[in-house]
Amino acid sequence: MQFLENSLNLLTQYDAIICDVWGVLHNGVDRFTEASQVLVKYRKNGGIIMLMSNAPRPSSAVWQQMFSLNVPADVADGFITSGDLTLNWLKANQKIPIYWIGAEKDKSLFAGLTINFASIETAHAILCTGLKDDSTQTPEDYRQILQQGKERKLPFICANPDLQVEKGTQIIYCAGAIARAYENLGGIVTYYGKPHAPIYNEAMDFIHKTAGKMIAKNRVLAIGDGLHTDISGASNYGLDSVLVAAGLHAKDFKPLLASGTLHTHPLLVPHAASLKAVMWRLE
Repeated sequence: MQFLENSLNLLTQYDAIICDVWGVLHNGVDRFTEASQVLVKYRKNGGIIMLMSNAPRPSSAVWQQMFSLNVPADVADGFITSGDLTLNWLKANQKIPIYWIGAEKDKSLFAGLTINFASIETAHAILCTGLKDDSTQTPEDYRQILQQGKERKLPFICANPDLQVEKGTQIIYCAGAIARAYENLGGIVTYYGKPHAPIYNEAMDFIHKTAGKMIAKNRVLAIGDGLHTDISGASNYGLDSVLVAAGLHAKDFKPLLASGTLHTHPLLVPHAASLKAVMWRLE
């Protein structure tokens, strides 16, 4: 494991990149210009870029958010989100009464579908895309609802396994934090997105089709800022990875940068086998 200020030499060792979005390309408020430039240049040199996000919305909607932050359209060949996989579940279960936990911004997940929204007393499942107000709420605000769901033995569908995400200068809670609280109560959760294998299977299928041939896993590099999602997911799937330290874990890692001891941090040691490098930002 090494600390890199420039990613160029490392990236050229791979045929394809699976890259996280929120925390690497932008923070929900500002885009990181250098990160986009790195990926655009990599593609121009023949590499394949697959964006992978735990956003609980379809990739088409997340593209629009990226465009609003001036992330260039040629930054990637393809895009898959946990929302895309959740959408597949919704299409197969439109008649099931669902109790939805989420914000208005996530409603694009339901576009074109007839969803049977229900109260927690009559629902047959809980679907969580996030907190209703992630700027002020925490998972504790949902304890009563989760307890009711657990007592009724409702399955819980998590459309975003992230526990937290960087939003501007804030760290806010995501659907994964509510899902974990439900599990802690004894509830059963189905997760769509990183670090679980199905989203990587979809990404690899796209990479093979784009390349016109099979690409070995050791020729694919994953980049992300989440140890428990991006890095763990890549490791479990057999991919090398690069951690962007300025995102979720900035407070943990920044004090160690000057000392050069970042690689010994206990958060990183479990991932040492597949984590090839740490960068402050993708540059």
